[in-house]
Amino acid sequence: MVIEGPFYRLTPINDSSPRFDLELLCDIGGKNPRKEFKVVGYGFLLESAVERCIHYAVRRKFGKDEVVTLGKYLDEFKKAKEEIELQIYGSTRNSSGEAE
Repeated sequence: MVIEGPFYRLTPINDSSPRFDLELLCDIGGKNPRKEFKVVGYGFLLESAVERCIHYAVRRKFGKDEVVTLGKYLDEFKKAKEEIELQIYGSTRNSSGEAE
């Protein structure tokens, strides 16, 4: 089983482990520009992998050299978190980490 979204892929490290390898969709330049998944880490707990996906989604929204306020970043973080949690868990999570 693989959990895949529009820009991330989570692959369990084995059938009985709660850990996942994380791949993110990256732009590849050069003669043949394209997008492809790149492994960014191995053995993440699901919650840690989701957090990394959220931060990646927010950074993709803003330009590399763009300067934003903390408030704007946090607003986008909350939106991305809700969207990704809906994709992965089927609902948003409450403050105790349980699905609502």
